[in-house]
Amino acid sequence: MPRKRTLLREPVNLFEVGAQLVEAKTLITQQVLDAARDQGLNVVDAERKAATLFYKAIGHTTPKKGYSQATTAQYVRVYERFADSKLRTKIEGLFTASELALLASYSDDDLFYLGSAKEVTPEMARDQLGEILKAARCVP
Repeated sequence: MPRKRTLLREPVNLFEVGAQLVEAKTLITQQVLDAARDQGLNVVDAERKAATLFYKAIGHTTPKKGYSQATTAQYVRVYERFADSKLRTKIEGLFTASELALLASYSDDDLFYLGSAKEVTPEMARDQLGEILKAARCVP
């Protein structure tokens, strides 16, 4: 029997929050890269430094919302993959943020297939999605 989900926080609009996070990440990354180029420093190291600064900044500015580094990375990944997807309207209401993060590396054809399965069985859990993907031999 699927376990009952208990909301500990108010639900967030994943795509709205994701857009804000991606914008902040882009600004921080650009500033750090510009400074590194001006100083003749390694760009790859600067990108790593920018990512670290981004996650630290988000951790300090969103304590009430509780966006951990893992949650922030998940929201960014989901937003970057699905914000402009033709399937966004179909999948947005069907899958949780964690399920969308799992599905981010799959093709739109695979997502359409899974979306159809989820519409038939809305209580389908994340591990069941993985089983369906394996059975259908979908490869990210």
